Amino acid sequence: MKINSSLLTDKDISILGQVFETLVFPNDFDLIYENHVPPTGVVLIEGKLEILKRNKPKLEITTLQSFGIKELLKGTPLPFGCRIKANSKVMLISKSLVLENKLADLFNLAT
Repeated sequence: MKINSSLLTDKDISILGQVFETLVFPNDFDLIYENHVPPTGVVLIEGKLEILKRNKPKLEITTLQSFGIKELLKGTPLPFGCRIKANSKVMLISKSLVLENKLADLFNLAT
């Protein structure tokens, strides 16, 4: 199972933290639905992020890893879903702020 994600450094997280809020989800939350363009990308700060296929967990994203950014920026559907697990700390990444602040390079993407 191949997914587009980037492993970020503490420096990258610090830069992103100047633009994006860190949120804690008290309950499980389905952020991205399979075969949909993601409404937002996500960076996992701590906790668990499950990658779903047919609504079943297939893979877990590790801490300081991003998911859905490339698809968000290009407007392409993801073949997977994404569930934020309870008590996870994440940054939700918006397309407009990535472009406005020229942050695509942090995710190893060219815009």
